[in-house]
Amino acid sequence: MNTKKITSVLTSIFAMFVVLFFILAHILAGEGLFFSVIGQGLAKSASYLFSPTVDVAYLVVVILLLLTIAIIVVWAIKLVKAKGTLFDYLQPGIFLFSTLLTLIVIGYRTELQTLYSAQATRLPVLYMFISALFIMAYGYHLMVFALARLSKTKEEVEDVTPKEVVAPFDEAKVREIVAEELAKQQPVIIEKQVIVKEKADEEVKVEPKVEPMVEQKVEATKVEKVEKIEPKPAEVKPAEVKKVEPVALATPEEEGDEFERLTFEERIQYFEKDVLDKYHELKDYILSYGVKSRISSSGDSFRAKRVMYFKITNSGNSGFKVYYKLDLLSYANTTYPLKDAKGIKMYEEVPTFMYLKSDLSLKRAKELVDDVMFANGFERKE
Repeated sequence: MNTKKITSVLTSIFAMFVVLFFILAHILAGEGLFFSVIGQGLAKSASYLFSPTVDVAYLVVVILLLLTIAIIVVWAIKLVKAKGTLFDYLQPGIFLFSTLLTLIVIGYRTELQTLYSAQATRLPVLYMFISALFIMAYGYHLMVFALARLSKTKEEVEDVTPKEVVAPFDEAKVREIVAEELAKQQPVIIEKQVIVKEKADEEVKVEPKVEPMVEQKVEATKVEKVEKIEPKPAEVKPAEVKKVEPVALATPEEEGDEFERLTFEERIQYFEKDVLDKYHELKDYILSYGVKSRISSSGDSFRAKRVMYFKITNSGNSGFKVYYKLDLLSYANTTYPLKDAKGIKMYEEVPTFMYLKSDLSLKRAKELVDDVMFANGFERKE
């Protein structure tokens, strides 16, 4: 499982433990006394912090709070620069909540020990303590992994994303431009050269004089008669010349149906086996989320309820490009070598893409598939 899957699972467990913690706290506080006990706890904590007693416990609490606040400030600055999502901004708050809850439990340790010694309240106190431990561990888990992800530099990325992202032309656009340029050109007329041979006592070779090509038209070769003084040439009989009608090359418009476009399956059938295996493995992984595949001339599209989430096209004659329904800016400071396809009508629904060419790129492609499906409420069927 990758980091995002682990975090999503832990988030669900975290929510259950928070609910369990407050239910147990309500039970231990007594009927109708929950809010009063919470108020007393906050007042006690504030009095402890602002009425200092110079001892080891006080210094530990103060240092822990200051360190937590410093981490949250740095965390928030990094999130603003990286333009994080709503859940990213909630993580520092969860971390602060975990730290404060831990300090409150430590502040009530004497009361909890008293309740634990009683047989009737021993089990709720034990569950409450376990819940507090998990909440604290989850808060530190979010802090460590989120800061590590935001602190990765471009040098640590295997495929560095270029500074300027240029939207590439797709194959259909290139063919359209070529067809327009060919339509502007005049048809080329080819005429056969006429060469006259002369016979004499000694054979005379005549070199044709070729006029330069003008406006892509080839004029007939002009042959001048060469006179020779000695020896006197015999009577020259011109050879028979067959006239050839000019032939005009057809333009793409005249070719009609012969100007065919290869399908996606025809373009990839000669790819290397290793690259094709990666394509099929990624396709099976996407289909495990219950989406539908539709192969067209431009590529392999994956939809659910008429919404496109992925599209796979060929990259030249040797690899693939995978398009995602993702925002490129959300992955600006990550290790994913994503590129922008905005501005191309074909990829309006899936404006972010990456190349599929290695085992590492296949692994990253699957992780991005998980991100898209998790964000849109899909679950993978193993």
